[in-house]
Amino acid sequence: FHSIMILYRKGLYQNCAKMIKQVVKLANKTDDYISILRAIEYVKYLNQSTIQFDADLENILLAENDILKQQQIVSTYQLLLTKIKKARYLTGNMKQKDSVNIAMYIINHELMSTNIQLINNLCKQLYHETLFLCGFVLQDFNLSKKHFKPLQKLVDEPINQKFLNDYQHTDILKQLIRFNIIAKDFPSAHRNLLKTRKLIHESKQINQSEKIATLFDCYNFEMDLMINENNFIN
Repeated sequence: FHSIMILYRKGLYQNCAKMIKQVVKLANKTDDYISILRAIEYVKYLNQSTIQFDADLENILLAENDILKQQQIVSTYQLLLTKIKKARYLTGNMKQKDSVNIAMYIINHELMSTNIQLINNLCKQLYHETLFLCGFVLQDFNLSKKHFKPLQKLVDEPINQKFLNDYQHTDILKQLIRFNIIAKDFPSAHRNLLKTRKLIHESKQINQSEKIATLFDCYNFEMDLMINENNFIN
């Protein structure tokens, strides 16, 4: 958007409009509503300039209300996921009570209904990850199990890498490994461990300290796997 701003300030409105259209086209492919809303603000600036508006710019403006509604839905899912993640790490005597209350609030939220129509893959990921973690907090194995498969499928499909950054991807994989071990699905645990290690080694997004922390988690998972596999055989 810095380049768009420079073009606009220089009065190069046609070039500015062309870049805005490119940004919106890419953002639509990845359901990046924030970028679309930012682009719309620049289209409004262009509307006050000498440029001749075409159908593409008009359509970008007309989409604003729908994009705002969709972003509100995404933001709510992101907030619910943040709440349940924090609930897992509550400390002190109130941990169980507060965590359960938060989990139950989330499960009963209107966007967590089993009949809800999820608007895109990002919402699918947030929906399934949130309810998957609610199962952990409530110690409800069946709830986690219900959302495990769709969550695994979402992180396995290449198309979903468009909306998952490497931090999110590794975090979900670690959650899946924990469930694999609890469910005694050791082959899947090993597969997810390999995926996590591969992602860590290849990632250019994850900083060095986070990579070390994740590799340490992988080591602990391997120890848990070894113990659980030996106990299972015996």
